[in-house]
Amino acid sequence: MRWSASITPKGCFFCEVAAAMDHVFDGPGGWPIEKGWWRKNPVDFEEQVKRYCPGCSGAVPLKKESDKAEYDLVSESNMVKLEALKSPKVLKGACRLYSKKHTTEELKVLTDGWKPQDYRSFVAHKPEDYMNSDKSC
Repeated sequence: MRWSASITPKGCFFCEVAAAMDHVFDGPGGWPIEKGWWRKNPVDFEEQVKRYCPGCSGAVPLKKESDKAEYDLVSESNMVKLEALKSPKVLKGACRLYSKKHTTEELKVLTDGWKPQDYRSFVAHKPEDYMNSDKSC
């Protein structure tokens, strides 16, 4: 099994998106930061999955947005939360509502050859990589 664990000042999380959502939405934090915490089994992180996975689009086969997109796609439930928090990105119009409901047939088509990590046509590991590409915003 593969997972993308993350540690924040509020604890350990099974996923970096869950960690970020916990931070942004002032969640209860993760597991204590202690030796071997990452050896947990899937059953151990069910609480985090139930809390954060429903609000994440990482497993939704969205069509790739333009590399030059200056906005994020946001679900209705997350948009409400971000508006309540007066998110700077929401306030400057850098978030667009995504409310499309997909049928099973649409999902079959969208997942054919889909790679969630392939959301832009170039690789960037730091801001300089993005800014030096021909795709910068």
